[in-house]
Amino acid sequence: MQKAKTMVGTPYYLAPEVISNVGYSYPSDLWSLGVISYELCARKYPFEGDSIKTLLSTIVKGSYEPIPATYSKEMKNLIDSLLQNDPSKRPRVDHILKSNLLTSRIKNFL
Repeated sequence: MQKAKTMVGTPYYLAPEVISNVGYSYPSDLWSLGVISYELCARKYPFEGDSIKTLLSTIVKGSYEPIPATYSKEMKNLIDSLLQNDPSKRPRVDHILKSNLLTSRIKNFL
């Protein structure tokens, strides 16, 4: 699978593989989805630093505070799976769309 090598956007959403110069593909987008999901729940970025170098180091280490306990275990698990440092361990989009977390909410809207 070919991987892109360009970088555009805020560094808060960079996946570890992009920082490590491996390139990015669909799992990198899922990482960004994990960052956005975390941000919506916790109202802050999962990875922070007082400089770009510190921020990138924090992302590569991959540790972050859990989302607030008011959110379901399923939401916590989804975010944890999206923020896996190893891109091959991140879920596929079809798996996410079939998860109980999403299917139950979709049924409520229909």
